[in-house]
This record gives sequence, C-alpha cells and structure tokens, in this order.
Amino acid sequence: MSTLTIVGAREGNLRDVTLAIPKNKITVFAGVSGSGKSTLLVDVLATECQRLHLEVLSMQGIPKPAVERVRGASPAIAILQDGANRNPRSTVGTATDVYTALRMVFEKLGEYPCPHCGEMLCAADCVEETERVGDDFRVYQFCPACGERMDKVTRTEFSFNTREGACPACEGMGEALSVDRTAAVDESLSLEDGAVAFWQAKYREYQIGVFRAACRHFGLPDPARVPVGAFDALQKALLYEGAEAPALKEALPHVAPPRKVADGRFEGVVPLLMRRLGERGPDAKGVRPYLVRAACPICGGERLGPRGRGATVAGTQLPQLANQSLRELAAWVRRVSAELGGPRRAMVKDYLLDMETKLARIGAVGLDYLTLDRATVTLSGGELQRLRLSAVLDSELSGVVYILDEPTAGLHPRDTEGLVDILRNLRDLGNTVLVIEHDLDVMRAADHLVDLGPARAPAEGAWWPRGRSPTSPPHPAPPPGASSHARSRPRRRRARPGAPRSRYATPPGSTSTIWTRTSPPGAS
Repeated sequence: MSTLTIVGAREGNLRDVTLAIPKNKITVFAGVSGSGKSTLLVDVLATECQRLHLEVLSMQGIPKPAVERVRGASPAIAILQDGANRNPRSTVGTATDVYTALRMVFEKLGEYPCPHCGEMLCAADCVEETERVGDDFRVYQFCPACGERMDKVTRTEFSFNTREGACPACEGMGEALSVDRTAAVDESLSLEDGAVAFWQAKYREYQIGVFRAACRHFGLPDPARVPVGAFDALQKALLYEGAEAPALKEALPHVAPPRKVADGRFEGVVPLLMRRLGERGPDAKGVRPYLVRAACPICGGERLGPRGRGATVAGTQLPQLANQSLRELAAWVRRVSAELGGPRRAMVKDYLLDMETKLARIGAVGLDYLTLDRATVTLSGGELQRLRLSAVLDSELSGVVYILDEPTAGLHPRDTEGLVDILRNLRDLGNTVLVIEHDLDVMRAADHLVDLGPARAPAEGAWWPRGRSPTSPPHPAPPPGASSHARSRPRRRRARPGAPRSRYATPPGSTSTIWTRTSPPGAS
C-alpha cells in the first residue's frame, strides 16, 4: 500500500477529516495555530498506529482515538517537544549515554596518585583483583611502583548519581542551598526595628534577649538600637553564625560557648534557617525567601567525590570535559583516539567510537554547543526534540512513520540544512516522515505539503487538486469548489461533551478543504 490513509478523524476540533498521505516521503503539515495539526498527527495517527501495533502483539492499553480507521498503518515514532525527563539529575550526558561511555574510558585509563607512595599511576597498568565481600564484589588494584593494594576507582565513582561517586556535601547535584544573608538581614536597620526579616512580634523580642545575653557572656558591647551594619566583626559573627561561630572561638579561646539559652546560647541567623530547611524543606513558609542556590563549596559544582574528580585522562579531569561544549569534547575524543596505541587503545576503542558517533549525530542537528552537564529540564522543546532525533540518525529501521513537531524551534538558520539532510536520510531508508513545521526551508524541501484550515490555500505556490498530476499545469490557487487530495466532510455527529472547540473548526454542516502541494518533478 503506497499511502497512509486517515479516514473520518473526529478527535478534538477535527470534523470528519479524511487524508491520504504518501508513504516513504517527507510531508510537511502547516496551518494556523489551532487548525488541528498536532491533533491529526499525534493524537490520531500516532496513537492509532501504536494501538494497532500492540493489538497485533495481543497487547492492550491504548484507547482508540476518534477516527473511523487508518489504512496502511505502520509503527509510528513521535519525536515531540514535550515529555522531558523532569528529574534534576538528568543531563545531556546521561540522556545521550555519552557520559556513560566517558566514565568507562576514565575507569580504564584514569591516572591518579597512589594513596600509599604518592606516585602517579594509570589504571591500565595495574594488576587487578576481585574479592567478594558479603553480597558484593570489590575490585582492587596493585600500584606498579610500590606494590601496595588499593581500591580501584571504578565507573561507579565517576557517576554523580551513585552514593559512591556523588559529592557527599551536595549529593551529586553540584549545587547547595545556602542562606542569602542580604535577604535575611537588612543591615540598615537595628534588631529592634526589624533587621532580621523572619523575627516577628514576640519571637523578635525573644531572639533579641538571647542575643544580648550572648553579648554579655562573650564580653561584647550591647548593640541596642544600633544598625546591624555598624556592628563590629565579632557582633556580626555572633548574629549570623551564633554562639558557636568560629570567629568567636578564635578571638576568645578562653571563653567557652554558653550551655543554656538563658545564659546566651544564641543559635544564629544562618544555623536557624538551615535547621528549618532540614526540618521543613526548602519550600516551607518562612524559609524559601532567604535561600539561594550556589555552587557546592566542597566540590565547586563538579558533582563528584574527591576520587572521581581527581582522576585524569590525557591530562583532563572528567568534570572539565563535562563542562566543555560537545564540539570541544568531540575534538578531545578524536585527539585521544589518535594518540592511543597498543593495549590501551584496545581497552577503550569501542567507547571512543561510540562517543565519536553520538557526538557527530548531535552536531548534525545543531546541538554541539550544549555541554554534558546541561540539565535536560533547562532544554527548550526544540532542543529536546532534536536531541531525541539524533538518536535515530544511524538507525537501520525502515517502514517506520516518524512524526516531528516543529523541530526547527530554537535552531539557528544555518543549521536548518543539516536538519533537512537528516529528514531526507530517514526518508531514503524507506520511512515516512511527517513534520509539523512553518520554516520555509523545511517546507521547500518537502515532497508534499499539507495546509490545514478552513480558508482557501495561499495564492502563491503550485497546488494540485485531487486526481491531478504534478506534471499537469498547476493551479496558482485552489479553484472554487474543486475537490482536494484530502478533505473534511460535513459533520454527521454531535460533538462529544467537553470536546475542545476552536475558532478554526469547521462549523457543523459546512465543508472545508485541506490542500496538498506536490513538488514538481526534479524539485528537491
């Protein structure tokens, strides 16, 4: 069957739409917002193709969309702008598995000092030993210089998503919540006038009383009615960090911190808010306004523990590579691949080839400016969609229906040609490529163009009504009353309760037209 035919689509604001789409071609769907492009391709076509595919496998679970039938259905893959992994730990590196391959390279070729003699060693040169400890297996290696045994730095310690590899301070997030002192304390005011924002009413009086008791305990002047900005260094240390402040211990080593609140055991603004953070969470009332995210003070935002951060390959640490653009990372991979030889190359050649291939795919869709540590939740819809598209570039699948929703969103115009080449490659493998798009370069590259909406097709361009060949003279625009390749028939059923309506929907009892353009012979 040479066409994929949708018969009687009534989902959303579609009114009995029937459309024949040529297989193994690129078809671009255009039209005003709300005309039903996504509804037709995603909610109807993709859903029904998936449902029919599962039905053949005796599986159920996908309800049938509001369509009479789809003839010539094939397995469908919808690459859309939504559905991103909302886990803050998901990054470009983990989503593409490039980071996984990089971890393997560092496990095999990592260089770091021996904890016994301090000599630099390469994991590739060490004799390994595996020992069972309870239900787990531990991997050890022997230093080539001193012969001492040590724990091997494995791939687990190069992952910020494992307990062994994550920085213990930030748990692999690279960021830590800290108190924004400028938000918590207005230093232009005195304590009595409300300098500490979250000290309210009687609680303010209580805290000021404990603070003054602490000043007396440490022999500091009582700053009554004095703006916080005029406090001396020790008074500020006491206010912000409490009676256990390191500055107080250093300046007054002979004065032990008070043991009772009545004697001045003042908690301090920062410790108090951090305690509330631990008890109530960051979004609790009275906590969130005074917190700020900053790079972890222990790992400096590199997310890994000390062993994972310290190892190098070709003089570069893993966090440094994760922070480079994918274009720079690809150059590093090529350099390492060219410089390695002998047994070391044999150990990692598959991982290097895997990274080189994936990075080339990502570059082909214009995303090589991203970094491995870029969180997927920060990607735009277009970026996320092209990242998914890069995963199918070298696929040998054929007979598949690929559906894309505005893949040029956020794409620089110079990279559009690369995207078009990808679409053509998918088509040439024997796949049907359906694209919702308004970019003119993509529309010009299409084999067929479908324009959805109740109005006449544009006056410019070549349009062939149903049954006319592109070899015959085209109409400059659809002639009034002409039949189209795809058409919307009069509404025969009452709309379902709660069904969405659109100002572009065809009124009941009327007929609208979906026009298709077919590229003339020889056109790209």
